[in-house]
Amino acid sequence: MGERSFSGGMVLMKTRQHNDQLRVLIREIPPEGKQLDIELEDGDLTEMIASLADVYLPVGGGLTAAIRLTRQGENVFVHGRIQAGLASVCRRCLTVNPAPLDMAIHWTILPVGAERAEDKNITEKELTIEDLDVSFHDGVTIDLGQIIQEAVLLELSPYPTCPGDGCDLTVLNAATPDPGTLASQPDQPIDPRWMPLASLASRRKANPTRRRRR
Repeated sequence: MGERSFSGGMVLMKTRQHNDQLRVLIREIPPEGKQLDIELEDGDLTEMIASLADVYLPVGGGLTAAIRLTRQGENVFVHGRIQAGLASVCRRCLTVNPAPLDMAIHWTILPVGAERAEDKNITEKELTIEDLDVSFHDGVTIDLGQIIQEAVLLELSPYPTCPGDGCDLTVLNAATPDPGTLASQPDQPIDPRWMPLASLASRRKANPTRRRRR
């Protein structure tokens, strides 16, 4: 993080009551660049990853981002690092694992209207990894909150698994009810996720001699 020094350093504290603090006026980005240190609370991080709330949850410490903004004409460039305390739920065995986020961010923000020019010239240059993360601004402000959210959601896998695929299947087996038990306890509430299994068990119990045709 120490390649260059930037003036205009400041700390932005984002809470749900002060989302506008993550909007930066483009004209306030000096030629030498601008350094921003952003801190989000766990509640804000929860909202940020709401689309993945079934497999990720904050575990304390919120999110921090050390961001460098630079500008060339109307084009704004975002470079820095994002860190967050997260845990993930394995899609295979439902085990909760530590999943700390530590990622670099390289983002290009172009003025609205440059999109067509980019599409027109896309075949005339070789794209790099950094060219793939592009957003557009209105010529006045950039929304760092939205950019950070997009970067984080792109980084997080929607199908997390245990490290090294070392799933503890005993956890899954213990959490999976026996079909016969489900069907034999009509007075007990059944988790909706197991309803198809319970229905199948009931049909088999009602027709024990029925066999599938071959």
